[in-house]
Amino acid sequence: MSQLKGTYREIIEIAIPLMLGNMAWALIGITDQAFMGHYGKTEEAAIGPVAIFYAILYMIGFGYSRGVQILIARACGAGNKKEVGRLFDNTLLVMIATSLFFAIAVYVLKDFALHLLLHNEKIITACNDFMNYRLLGVPASYTGALFVAFYSGIGRTKLLAFTVAVMAALNILLNYLLVFGNWGFPEMGIKGSGLASSIAEWFSILILLWGLLGRKLHIEYHLFKARPVFSKIMLMTKTATPLVLQSLIANAGWFVFFTFVEKLGENNLSLSNILRQIILWIGIPIWALGSVTNTLVSNLVGQNNFGEIKASIIKVNIISISIALAQISLLLIFHNYIFAMFSSNTVIQETALPATLVVCIALMLMSFANTLFSGLVSVSGTRYALYIEFLAMIIYIAYVLFLFNLNSLKIEIAWTTEWIYWSVILFASFWKLKQAKVF
Repeated sequence: MSQLKGTYREIIEIAIPLMLGNMAWALIGITDQAFMGHYGKTEEAAIGPVAIFYAILYMIGFGYSRGVQILIARACGAGNKKEVGRLFDNTLLVMIATSLFFAIAVYVLKDFALHLLLHNEKIITACNDFMNYRLLGVPASYTGALFVAFYSGIGRTKLLAFTVAVMAALNILLNYLLVFGNWGFPEMGIKGSGLASSIAEWFSILILLWGLLGRKLHIEYHLFKARPVFSKIMLMTKTATPLVLQSLIANAGWFVFFTFVEKLGENNLSLSNILRQIILWIGIPIWALGSVTNTLVSNLVGQNNFGEIKASIIKVNIISISIALAQISLLLIFHNYIFAMFSSNTVIQETALPATLVVCIALMLMSFANTLFSGLVSVSGTRYALYIEFLAMIIYIAYVLFLFNLNSLKIEIAWTTEWIYWSVILFASFWKLKQAKVF
């Protein structure tokens, strides 16, 4: 990819591999949830909070790589492939160092943090068991985020789809073997699920590296040649830090939400874990199209072609909303089968529909808001994204505290917190884009 025009064809060509790829990334969490739902009630309840705990850790690397993706796309738009190599090489050093640091830090502090936020000792023990093995995959997660940023930034995303599809398939197989102890493997329960996910992620790195070298992209984009440049690292960090904080804040808000849901009982916690996985699954194309928005808008900025930005954002939004509507329709039609796949608990299956309807409305808001928010990041910079995230989270937490102080709170009412969060993101992003004369 050099210079883009923001046509529907370009949007779809970049987005489809990202969607397929992100499906497999999401399938890791869905696989863990599904296997725990058929293994034990405590493990089923534990996998949700611990998955968010790990997601907070992962989002540090993902947020940083997203900032780098914007810089890579701008360099491509300007036709500067050597700059792409310098960005990649310096980011790789940052990713390796930070992933090792955070993996060790979380391993040391996780027990204290879990006891601070959760109350059920069995759930805390299960969370610890999962994290002991899942932390082995942190360096792979961070390195994988960099590869995603590189392939997305240069607009060559087909390898991502193949890689993560293999990763998802391997994760399913390893969960089958290690959770239940099939084919002579030891029965590890929730520990096996954490180990399976880590092994699958490391295997994906080998495929991504093979694709990079096999296609000689390391030569075309001058990878693995640059020395550490402090000024370059500072530029990347300045661009990425607001996105890192934004991602951390968003996931921290969910963690706070789930600590309150835990007090509503194991069934409501397990139901909320499944609803979270549904949001992540339906959100796959929404987030993928947000990444496409970053690539398109940043590329147009690199070309100084500001006149096409509005049209590109609108086109992406039309695609995002259409796909979200189709998925929501299927969810409502087949919701009984979907919840049965995640859990053998009939109480959860019978009480899921009202909360599911609430989540569907939230997903429609999300499909609008994410595209505008991603466009804002590329047009006005990451600093404004952080301001909006802070505002949304303050209002979100205030609403959570209000709801969970009510008597006899129903789980479907609790999930209206998502309405509040995405409404703030939507209107604040639109206002700022209008102020920047994009709309």
